[in-house]
Amino acid sequence: MQNIVKLMNRLMHFRYNCGFNVRYSEPSISTFSRFLNLISEFEIFKEDFKQLIKALI
Repeated sequence: MQNIVKLMNRLMHFRYNCGFNVRYSEPSISTFSRFLNLISEFEIFKEDFKQLIKALI
């Protein structure tokens, strides 16, 4: 999870696509963890997020 947060620090569009404000620093790991818990409740979001991560790596 730390790597994803670091990725958000480098790629502003990734942070924006995840719903975080690009004007502020990257989210903390605990904030990002809550974000992942929220989207994991919806299968379509979980699959979209996995595809986004694969595309960025």
